[in-house]
This record gives sequence, structure tokens and C-alpha cells, in this order.
Amino acid sequence: YLRVAWSGFHDQRSILESLCLLREALSKFDTLREFVCPREILLQSDDLGMLVQALARHSALETIDLSGNNIGIGAMGALSALLTKPQSSLTEIVLKDCDIWDESAYVLADALAGNFSLRSLNLGSNGSITTDGWMAIFKQLAQSSLENIDLWGNEIEDNSASLLANSLTSASQLKALNLARNDNIGTAGWLLLFDALQRPHCNLQELRLHSNGISLTDEEIIHLANCLMTNHVLRYLSIGDNHEISLAGWEALSGVFQSHCSGLEIVKLQSTSIDNLALVFFANSLRGNSKLR
Repeated sequence: YLRVAWSGFHDQRSILESLCLLREALSKFDTLREFVCPREILLQSDDLGMLVQALARHSALETIDLSGNNIGIGAMGALSALLTKPQSSLTEIVLKDCDIWDESAYVLADALAGNFSLRSLNLGSNGSITTDGWMAIFKQLAQSSLENIDLWGNEIEDNSASLLANSLTSASQLKALNLARNDNIGTAGWLLLFDALQRPHCNLQELRLHSNGISLTDEEIIHLANCLMTNHVLRYLSIGDNHEISLAGWEALSGVFQSHCSGLEIVKLQSTSIDNLALVFFANSLRGNSKLR
């Protein structure tokens, strides 16, 4: 495991000199398993790309975390080269808050199609990716090996959500999806995503929908509840911090707990506007439920 520390370096020249030393050090061995580059460095994309290239000799590398750094074409190209290497051992890539644009998203999408080791991808808080970029990535989900994709805090809209929903029906390996803080998804997008939960090849076990502002209302939650009535695969649902859900939505959701087909074990409702009457609905529905933990 290697986490790069840069304390004491305050100018770009010192950072670049240290970067050269680090690349040289990485060339001296080949057993690194996890690499974390801290966000406070703010390396340029080409410099970051050269650093990623230095990781190529580490055949046992499993995790790369470049969160907070600028992932332009140069860095994404180097990262994609690692992903498409024969016998790649990468299982997790974290690119949260990396200012990724569509051009880099296209490169990543192509790499996903040629990789069979990656299990977890975090693309949280990359608001510069537009519908075109998301569609390129979502098209490759069924061909990828991804089991967990984190899309927290993005600008995903209905068109992208529609393609994501289609991918969920065929990407049977995908187990966890984080769509928290994606309040640009409208009713049409949410309904399609929830419909996917009823499809036989959708194997999602974990779904995070918290903090979606005004985009998740009673209409969407009632539809979600109807879809979950016959879903025996989903185990974890996070739906807190959605203050537009009222009594009708909570009543519908509580009905899922009474369904013998539902596989839900954990439901998180933190920071919600649940009133006493909604609590009564939940209490009554829990009486015959032996699955919730």
C-alpha cells in the first residue's frame, strides 16, 4: 500500500521534482497493491498520467484512488492502458471529484469494455460529464465486470437514466448502485430505473437514493414500492434526506415490509419528514416481518 504524502511542498517545482523521484522509486519494485494520490496535490493531467504510467509494472495492483485530481485525457489514457492490460488485477478505481469531461468519459468507457477484473468504480461528484459521456459509460456496463458503481452527486438526467435502466436489465453482475444526490433525474427517469428492479436479470442488492432534493416525491416512491413488492434480490435501500416524500409515499413503502417476496434487510430513512402517522404504518408493517435487520 502506498499513499503519497506531499507535506512541506508548496511550489510546483518541488512537487514535480518529488514526482520524478516517486516515479523512479516505483520502478525499483513491482509488488504494490494499492495506490492513493491525495487531492491536495492538484497535479496537471499529463503529470498525473506519467505517474499512472509508472504503476504499469505493478502487476498485483488492485486499487487506484485519484480523487480530487484533474483527470484529463492524458491521465485517463494512462489509466485506461492499465485497465486493458492482459491479466490486469485492478479491482477498484476511485475517481471522485476529478473534473472528468466527456472526452475522458469516452476513453474510460472503451476501457471498461476491454477489462474483466474491475469490480468497483467510483465516479462521484463529476458534474462536468454530460448526457453523452454518461451514455458512453452506461452502454458498457453489461459488457464490463463491474459489481459496484458509485454515481453520487452528478448531473445525470432522464436520457442517461433511461440508458442506465436498460443496462440494469442486462448487467446481471452489477450488485450495488449509488444514485444519491442526482436530483436532475426527473419522474420519467426514476420510473424507468425502478421498473428495472422487476426485470429477471437485474441483480441489484444495494441501492442508495438519499439526498435527492425535490426529484423524489410520492409519485416516484409509490412506484418504487410497487416494484419492490416482487423483488427478492434487493437487500439494502437508503432513501433518507428526501423531504418531498409525504404520508402517501411512506405508507406505500411500509407496505413492502409486509410482502413475503421482498428481500429487504436494511432500510435507511435518516433525516426524513416522517410524522407519527407514518410511524404507525411502519410499526404495523413490521409486525410480521422477519427479514429486516
